[in-house]
Parts: sequence; C-alpha cells; structure tokens
Amino acid sequence: MVYQIRRECDRIKRIYKYNLPETGGVLTLNIPPIYQILKVDLQNNNPVFWAIIYPEEENKKYQITGLWTGMEYEEKDGTYIGTLTIDELVYHYFIREVYDGTR
Repeated sequence: MVYQIRRECDRIKRIYKYNLPETGGVLTLNIPPIYQILKVDLQNNNPVFWAIIYPEEENKKYQITGLWTGMEYEEKDGTYIGTLTIDELVYHYFIREVYDGTR
C-alpha cells in the first residue's frame, strides 16, 4: 500500500507574532492569511498570539474578539483560539475572517 502526502511546497510559511486586545473588545488586523494559530500567551505582560502565516500572499482582514468570563458569546465572535488570565480577569479570545465582498 502506498500513501501520498499532500505538500504545499509552493507556499512559503513563517511564524509571526501579533497583539491581542488588552481588554474585552474587538481588534481588527490586516495580515497575511493564517495557516495555523500556535499559541496565545502573555509576553512582557501584553497579550499576543503566534501564528503560521503565508507572508507572500495578499493580506486578509481578521477580527479578534476578547471576552472575559461571563460575557455573552455569539457565533459571529469566531473560532476560539485561547484563554489568558490578566490582572485576575480571565479573557477568552476568538478569531474570524472578515469578508469585504470582493472575493
């Protein structure tokens, strides 16, 4: 039996770091397409996330939503990417791609 592994050899990937909202709310980022989010954490007391991205491709618009425990979650908030405790508050982060209608 032979297995073939599908490779994306023509697409360069890099790991980049991006800021997250420091309080509950929404942050909009125009960044290269995200392949995978690796980690959400604090760096120098600032919330950040690391992601594998396609740096040579056209930027996409993403919204990051930070909700603290007890806030209402809606499907439009996006996909869960991680949780952080900042100054005794627990923040849950979600991401979604924002389409501008041109695709």
